[in-house]
Amino acid sequence: YYTENYKINPFQALIKVLRCDLVYIWFASWYALLPLLFARLFKKRSIIHTGGHETVKLPEIKFGFQRGGIRKWIALADLYLADQLIVPSQFSYEETVQNISFRSIRQKLKVIYCGLDSRFYPCPVIKEDIIITVGNICEENLTRKGHRAFVLAAKYLPQYKFMLVGKWRDKSIDSLRSLASENVYFVGYLPERELIDLLLKAKVYVQASYHESFAVALAESMLC
Repeated sequence: YYTENYKINPFQALIKVLRCDLVYIWFASWYALLPLLFARLFKKRSIIHTGGHETVKLPEIKFGFQRGGIRKWIALADLYLADQLIVPSQFSYEETVQNISFRSIRQKLKVIYCGLDSRFYPCPVIKEDIIITVGNICEENLTRKGHRAFVLAAKYLPQYKFMLVGKWRDKSIDSLRSLASENVYFVGYLPERELIDLLLKAKVYVQASYHESFAVALAESMLC
């Protein structure tokens, strides 16, 4: 039973946990807590695949749950309740060990890298003067994913189209637009096939992130 609705219905969550053999959750956040509690109560195996933000502590860019507060303790509760914890890179593994002192949590860590099927990425014939970066546009990502730096860099290469692909999550898109030169394009969200087609055309991919646990978009661009 699969759900991507963050608004957890306790009764539905209970029924789904009772019917399953394994509870597999992406990210240790508030929506994971109830299914994990049910899994522990009814002796169902559970796995959390962390995205990085749950185990990160970067106060200089105001990023990471381990900086403190309620999100830290919810994340720690999730990580404690799960039977197995998956991190997407060795870097993320080491960062988790550094930021989380609980031995019972660290002992459950396992590195499993994100994978991509190269058959979906045919070799391009012609490249265009496009420079691209991918990531949801929000206040947090202006620095964390380097969106501000990407937009500011465009004025130095006016012969290239700078394309920023990603959903507009908040009003930070207005901030980026105020900084953008004429060769910057805010594409918005693209379905997977359209994103791949654009990556195949681009000459350059930029990942100017302050922090990434794995950076799937960078791996996708390498295949293109």
